[in-house]
Amino acid sequence: GKDGDFYHGQPVLPLSSLTAGLARWLPVSFEQLVYYLPILLGSLLVVPVMLAGWLLRLPDGGFLAALFSSLAVGFFNRTCGGYFDTDMLVLPLAVLILAAGLAAMQKRHPALLLAVTISFTLYERWYPSGYLLAFLLLGVLAVYVAAYRRRDLDAWEVAVFGCLGL
Repeated sequence: GKDGDFYHGQPVLPLSSLTAGLARWLPVSFEQLVYYLPILLGSLLVVPVMLAGWLLRLPDGGFLAALFSSLAVGFFNRTCGGYFDTDMLVLPLAVLILAAGLAAMQKRHPALLLAVTISFTLYERWYPSGYLLAFLLLGVLAVYVAAYRRRDLDAWEVAVFGCLGL
């Protein structure tokens, strides 16, 4: 639910659940998993950034943006090996919201509307304190639609499906 899941009265956070599940299924020690998971998950940032560049028909710009965003000092330090925190997926999931919104507006496929809803839901589930940022990202999508595609009803659907994810 909105307040998280509980196990014996203690909140179970998504990072804990993900780590416990992976530790059960992967043939690595828990210590190795905790060390390498930030590196693996933090590197996922480049996927939605490059996707956004490709969707905007700027593949070179998407590549450079992905390169610079993954090497940004603040993000890089928080995704180094051994720094185990929710930050490793906070930024990649936020960028995924924007990439999913762009993809849904351009490709006009119903499954992409579901991707928008899922990306908002994943972001809020992973980082409950990020509700304001998720709301602002929805606002950015709505402003984009109002400014550049106001007569396109399919583009407005993206904002509606984003609201469903919040």
